[in-house]
Amino acid sequence: MTVQEVPNPQQTSGNWVTDSAEILKPETEAQLNQMINRLENKNGAEIAVVTVPDTKPAASPKAFATELFNYWHIGKKGRDNGVLFLISKGDRRVEIETGYGVEAILPDAKVGNIIDTEIIPRFKQSNYDDGTLAGTRLIVVTLEPSLDKELQTNPSPSPSRQTLVKTSITNNKQIDSLPSWLPILLTVSSPIWLPILLILMITSCTSIGGGSFGGSDSGGGGSFDSGGGGSFGGGDSGGGGAGGSW
Repeated sequence: MTVQEVPNPQQTSGNWVTDSAEILKPETEAQLNQMINRLENKNGAEIAVVTVPDTKPAASPKAFATELFNYWHIGKKGRDNGVLFLISKGDRRVEIETGYGVEAILPDAKVGNIIDTEIIPRFKQSNYDDGTLAGTRLIVVTLEPSLDKELQTNPSPSPSRQTLVKTSITNNKQIDSLPSWLPILLTVSSPIWLPILLILMITSCTSIGGGSFGGSDSGGGGSFDSGGGGSFGGGDSGGGGAGGSW
């Protein structure tokens, strides 16, 4: 699988997880997305969790991870506060790649310890869900210690709950974007015009697309300065991190 073939979760769903290897349960993905959303809301850091069947034809899983990180530009532009958690099922390999801006908080030795103690032992038992959750959680609380207690006490919502929240946010954005002249016309118009104005309002709501999502310092639509089609914030890899096999 090439880097270009990996679906960008920010583009496909506005989330942070791509499970191309199909090793994670839907509820696991929901928990991961919720944890990373809380982190991003707190301090702007971004984590992409990606599973792939294998990393061929890349020279190595590490090379694949670095290329994917820079292709998507994970992290905020100018802050480089991104992390890529890559799981290659075929290679039986984990790679965690870090941006320049988090290397002081997540040095290579720390990342290696997370892999060795939290992830690999669970993966050796084919427990990909718990291993991925445990590793991601430790990365999150390392980057934002204030979330430690919150993640212990507040369970992640179910996928249906996430969908409801996303729909609500989109609808609110659409309401906020209604043309300013509609309320005025509604006030001054006679009742005979109300059905027509109602149709105009519905048409206006429909035409206001809600498909873009935030999380970028680099301007409209979350685009970045180079590379291929991502909507992360424009960060770059520092080449740091660690890997491990199971």
